[in-house]
Order: sequence, then structure tokens, then C-alpha cells
Amino acid sequence: MAASVNNGQVEELPEWTVMFIDLIGSTELKYKVDGVVVAEVIKELFTIIKDSLKEGGEIKFTGDGAMASFRKEERGPLRALRAAERILQRVDRMNLRFAHPRIHVRIGIATGGCYEVSGVGSSIELSGKTADLAARLEGEAEADSILLDETTKECSGQPEHRFAKCDRRLPLKGIPILTTERFYFFKADRLLRPPNKDPYSEGLLALYLDRPSLFRDFPAARLIRLAKRNSTILVAGRTLKYWTELGSEMRWAIKENGIELDRKSTRLNS
Repeated sequence: MAASVNNGQVEELPEWTVMFIDLIGSTELKYKVDGVVVAEVIKELFTIIKDSLKEGGEIKFTGDGAMASFRKEERGPLRALRAAERILQRVDRMNLRFAHPRIHVRIGIATGGCYEVSGVGSSIELSGKTADLAARLEGEAEADSILLDETTKECSGQPEHRFAKCDRRLPLKGIPILTTERFYFFKADRLLRPPNKDPYSEGLLALYLDRPSLFRDFPAARLIRLAKRNSTILVAGRTLKYWTELGSEMRWAIKENGIELDRKSTRLNS
């Protein structure tokens, strides 16, 4: 239990691990694509968050994000990190479908004493420094990253190599922080890397065991549609035969978008 002094009396505060999740750039997204698409994206994100809290925890959805809380004595720090990692992994899978504009999230986690405000809605409302700190950490986290306080790190039981120290100064507005306090990024196992840059701006590597599956997920028409203007599509091996049989419509799309086909003369049986 954490202690708080109120009118000279020491008050014991229940300890919680609080996590904030936010969709980055949601406002800009609303004005770039159709509102129906944005609603579908947010709905799927909320489903991902809800499913990722399968180990339990209180959850409260905001306009384009969520706040989740876990009781510390019930392995709250570890459960929060596991949930955060699952969220990033599911968002990766969501983006790899290319069914909508790709999205990025950021997550902040803190552990400590909280005031429990009951009688407001159907869930427990938490107030105090810990909740405020988690919200500020979420705001300072990089795209697709998990930023947490030292208490969460130490109480999670995760090995040291799963964390990277945050070296930059964090402007945690309004929150009194000791100069000795440290903050960390949790190294989540990801489908896409690196986490702090656009995973598609420099290319996409997809490995398939068989050609039918590759052609099912990435037919020529889809690759051409996804390719940036004036980019190069490298075609090699037996795939050469498939690309030499492109129809006139696909050839026109390639020319119109300034895409170059780099055909490598590898053996057809490679």
C-alpha cells in the first residue's frame, strides 16, 4: 500500500498499475479519409485493446484510446506489459492487411498508489499522481512504443534486457518528479521493426513458403497499387513469368505511376 498524508493523518492508498493507450494522429485521420473508415479503424482498435486484456483488468474507453488499470497485488505490472505487447502485435497485424490507412499507437504505464473514486459509472475511477503520470508517459512515448516508470519495470519481473532506458528529458507537465526517477521503454516482440519509424517507407519484406499464397495476398495489381510513385518493383525467379503476362491495364498503371520493373535474369528454376 502507498501512503498519503491528509490533514496530518496518514492514509493508505491501494496500489494500481495504470495504462493509457492512444491512437496517434486521429484528428488528422478524420479529415484525410471517409468518416466511416475512421469509425471502423477505431472500432477495430477498441476490439484489439479489449481482447488484449484477456488476463483481466478494468478498462475505460476514451474518444480514440483507452485507460486500463490492474491491481498491483494481482501481478498488475506484468499483466499491463503483456497486454501492451499484445496490443502492438495486433496493431501490426491490422496494418499488414492494408485494409485501411496504417495507424500507430503509443502506450504509457505507471504503478503506484491511487485514489479510488466509486459511484461514478460502472467501473472504478482512479485519481492521483500514478494515473496522471501514466497519461503523461503515454503522451511522451514514441510511435508504437511502451513508455513506463521504474516501479512498473522493477515489479514486472521481466528480465533487464527487455527494457531500454529513456535518455531524453521528459516534460511531465504538472507532475512533481524526483531527479533520480528513471523511465524506460519496454522492448515488445514486434512483427514490424523498427518501432519508431514508418515500417513501409523504405520497403516491405514478405516471406512465403509457396507462390500461390504469395499471389493470393499480393497479386500484381495490389503491389502496383501499394507502390509509391517512381518506385522500383524487383521481380526475380519464377515470378518473372507471371509478371511478363500482365494485362494492358496493369501495364498502363505501371507507366502512369512511374513505377519501374527491375527484372532479374535469375534461373526460372530457382
